[in-house]
Amino acid sequence: MKRPLLFIFFLSVFFLLVGCAPTKQAIYLDAGFQPEVIDKITLLPVVDARIGKKIQGNFNWYILGKGEEILRKKGYQVGFSDNIGEISQITEGDLKSGDSEWIKRLGPSDARYVMVVVLVGVGTGFHGFGSSGGAEVAGYLYNKDNGTMVWRDMGRGSVQGQGGLIGLATKSALSWNAITAAMKNLLSTIPKRPNIKDIKKIDASKGSAETQHEQRDLTTAKSSQEQFQPKEASKNYGIISITSNPPGAKIFIDGEFKGQTPAEISLNSGTYQIFLQRQLYEPYKDSLVIEQGQTKTLNIKMSPAADGQR
Repeated sequence: MKRPLLFIFFLSVFFLLVGCAPTKQAIYLDAGFQPEVIDKITLLPVVDARIGKKIQGNFNWYILGKGEEILRKKGYQVGFSDNIGEISQITEGDLKSGDSEWIKRLGPSDARYVMVVVLVGVGTGFHGFGSSGGAEVAGYLYNKDNGTMVWRDMGRGSVQGQGGLIGLATKSALSWNAITAAMKNLLSTIPKRPNIKDIKKIDASKGSAETQHEQRDLTTAKSSQEQFQPKEASKNYGIISITSNPPGAKIFIDGEFKGQTPAEISLNSGTYQIFLQRQLYEPYKDSLVIEQGQTKTLNIKMSPAADGQR
């Protein structure tokens, strides 16, 4: 058999095997995982596990942006935070250990579910048939309330490019595309969150007996003030809900990057400078007062930038 025909034969067998492969399963998924109770997932900075490498800002935000995009499509609210919590640094060893006390100290104090993505590797190569790019990432999702790992997995992605000068010119694009494929593969094992109507059906299916039991417990409590005192004591912040038209604007609060619109961000009470930035649109600036226990809503319609500023 001639070499080109041999290559086509093995390539066809490969795609046949891929098509027949079983659905990807997560390395670890807590048996009690309930997507409907996860109100929000906070993404922390990407950990770079490559030897002798340090992740650049563009890689970090590209990976987090892809994570946000995929998780939102699965029905989750997503936030970002540079605050890694009461720890000096995040290592792969700590992430895999699942230590309860370490998990409780990870990330901002007001976050319940936090996710960390690890960049294991990314690269490009050239061969006789053209160019290719590959990437590998890992992901960990924790419940800070009880200090447990609820999900863990690995994701791999590969893409094919052209050869010759065109392949050299598009080398960086192969890396980005490979990371996109790896993130999709990684988060494919995160269960989809039911929509609001589905959650109401789930709650209703628990039956009226449970509801009546909860009402009796509340009635026998000494007072509503005592019953909810712990929640009130921890509520020393307010929330700002920001949306923009078009979405995807970068949010800066007092000069610190907080993610992209739409987003809900918890802040201590006080006055803040809000700055939104999106390519091809005029920046938006405003001053906002956050009050304890209240939610402020910003719906921003961004104006197209002048031709000279695009």
